[in-house]
Amino acid sequence: MVSGSGGANGMMYWRGHPEPYDQWAELGNPGWSYEELVPYWERAENPVNRNLTTFRRFDTGNPLVIDHFPHKPAFADEILRAASELGYRTGGLREREHTGFAVAPVLVKDGQRGTTSRYYLRPAADRTNLRVLTKVLTRKHLHKHAYGVKAVLKNGQEVELLADREVILSAGTLGSPQILLNSGIGPKDDLAKVGVPLFHDLPQVGRNLQNHVSIGLSVTIRDNFTEALTLEALNQYLRQRSGPFASTGLTQVTAFLETKYGKPGVPDIQAFIDGYSSYCVKHGLAEECSGSHAIGNCSQRRRLNLRPTVVTTRSRGYMTLKSNDPLDYPLFHPNYFSDERDMKVLIEGIKKLLELMDTPTMKKYDMRLEDETPIKECAK
Repeated sequence: MVSGSGGANGMMYWRGHPEPYDQWAELGNPGWSYEELVPYWERAENPVNRNLTTFRRFDTGNPLVIDHFPHKPAFADEILRAASELGYRTGGLREREHTGFAVAPVLVKDGQRGTTSRYYLRPAADRTNLRVLTKVLTRKHLHKHAYGVKAVLKNGQEVELLADREVILSAGTLGSPQILLNSGIGPKDDLAKVGVPLFHDLPQVGRNLQNHVSIGLSVTIRDNFTEALTLEALNQYLRQRSGPFASTGLTQVTAFLETKYGKPGVPDIQAFIDGYSSYCVKHGLAEECSGSHAIGNCSQRRRLNLRPTVVTTRSRGYMTLKSNDPLDYPLFHPNYFSDERDMKVLIEGIKKLLELMDTPTMKKYDMRLEDETPIKECAK
């Protein structure tokens, strides 16, 4: 996908807490501390909404247009009110003051998703020195000084694409190590098992795989509060690029929370709130979720999903090649919860979010867990 995951995610834009960047610099990577990166962010960012207190410079004319969505469900303010009743900061999250609840800054322009493709590639589409090939699989890079790559075009033709200066490997967290492994760069024993000729023994390629672990807490409120995605709302979006279709609903509300297992002042949980705007929506991976667990009276109750996510994952996984065929998907071993601290952080994150139900604001809406009975598919 052109633009990578930015073409499909929730569009939130956060630089993140300075702590991880400063750690990278301390590990021997000069130039990667938070303060050293600020000039590069500011060269790209163009916040156009002065209510975005995360930023200090506005209307810069830079490519990345950052704003709030043009629509926010009314219940979003109720969530922020409940968070303030628990003592959390609501809004104004920045740099080292990163704990609290907020309506997130997002990459959006005129009610439409903003992506690196829209902000960078489209304005440069007429340049004679730019060509974007889609549906092309990079098999491996050509050796010596990585002077090019072997690729398969969408018609099945295999070609060599050569570089005058350099090849930038930017195929994502999973795609980049796969290309290196297919090129013979990686752990020699793993490559030997699948018959890939060794070019350079680099044991850490495909190792240190990290992913954010999350869980969804399905809760309901006694109110028809969330605007529905109706035909009228669709027409409003098509005419004006506004209304419920011009935002991600309650998902634009997020929280950064600290647990006792993390470093003080550094959040180790990010919480997402998924608000379902469709009537009687079915959700969940297991059929039981949309069967016996369905809401009985959809006109009076709405389902929300509180989703704590571990952002300081300590568990480490790895990936290997399935075969020496570059068309084969690699094998991923995420090793979730191999470090039990991740489970402890997630459990505390669950408890912190459930505290919302006991606030005066949420009691007005009778917020409660939809059903505490374990789903059969997950009970084992």
